[in-house]
Amino acid sequence: MKYHIELEKALNIGNQNLVIRLIDGMPQKEVKFKLLKMIVRHNADFALKKVIKKTNSDDQLIGKEGFTILHYAVLNANSDTVALIMEKFPWIVIKQTSSGFNALHFAVRTGNKDTIYVLVENNPELLALTNANDKNPIQLGLQES
Repeated sequence: MKYHIELEKALNIGNQNLVIRLIDGMPQKEVKFKLLKMIVRHNADFALKKVIKKTNSDDQLIGKEGFTILHYAVLNANSDTVALIMEKFPWIVIKQTSSGFNALHFAVRTGNKDTIYVLVENNPELLALTNANDKNPIQLGLQES
């Protein structure tokens, strides 16, 4: 937990060198979903690239109710982070929350065209996946617009 607090402080002040040193010194057991989510929330792709190397379990990428770090990157409207996560963990793109929402459902809800493009370009089958209300991302977008 000490690493999480120090890392968040370093991310908040934008000290990339300190962030890298903290990640390099961090034991693998400290790399948990909460830490990855924090890095994604800060749009710190340089840190995410380093931490990903210490990720060895799918459980580190999935949090409560099935939310993944990809879902958080989409909600953060960061298409570069979305592309990075999809490149390293291609299987994560089809993961759905407990409500059946995949990353594209969230991208449609946020209206971020760049993120939608990255998701569909890399995995067009997302267009057909439905949520718990049996809505695919296009239907959800039409319903909410």
